[in-house]
Amino acid sequence: MEGAIWVATGAEHLKAASESANSFKRFNKDRKTLLFTDIASDILEFDYVFPIDPDSARPKIDMLGASPFEKSIYFDTDTLILSDLSSVYEVLDNFEMAGCQVQLWQRPRHNMSYRLKVPDLFPEINCGVLAYRKSKNTNTFFKKWSQEFVSSGFAVDQTTFREALWESRIRFHVLPEQMNKRLIDPCELIYTDKPAPLVVHLPVLRPPKNALHRIRAKISKWYFLKRLSERT
Repeated sequence: MEGAIWVATGAEHLKAASESANSFKRFNKDRKTLLFTDIASDILEFDYVFPIDPDSARPKIDMLGASPFEKSIYFDTDTLILSDLSSVYEVLDNFEMAGCQVQLWQRPRHNMSYRLKVPDLFPEINCGVLAYRKSKNTNTFFKKWSQEFVSSGFAVDQTTFREALWESRIRFHVLPEQMNKRLIDPCELIYTDKPAPLVVHLPVLRPPKNALHRIRAKISKWYFLKRLSERT
């Protein structure tokens, strides 16, 4: 079985996860959706709703191995899915895990170390969109990543993911940036020969902190969904 998962704590992140899941279902109707959450309620946007382990230090990491799907795609809540993702699941026939490199990998904050000095050209993976299939290797990897993250004391998880990946035997595939589009160049808003984003993952899609953020989020969602309707 193939599906997609989200992890959301608190009402605002739950709302964002529901919007992300709805966008996924628009083009991936035959695939199941699963939410891990700390809120006890039935949420119609998801096929399955499971509780987060209360002892988890980083639910996003610890819930990945609990997915019931043979092939899963994990999405952060601040994402919009704009396409059929069949090809991503097909990649998992040959690889155990896949994700996109951080686009601004040259910045010092994306080249930090915890235990290892990793080559610059083995950049961080943005962990907000990860595809993986069930295997002994992936379960071992998630456990190690969780342990490393807790031990590191870091606020972000990508440094420890990078080092765990460097040491692992995981068959990992780097996906094109369109699968986790974090930066939108001005030319892309008008015309470009670049492929259209499959998934946009933008700070403006996070739960709004104020009225201005809320307005910017509505405009961004309107723009991308309008572009989507023009393509379909």
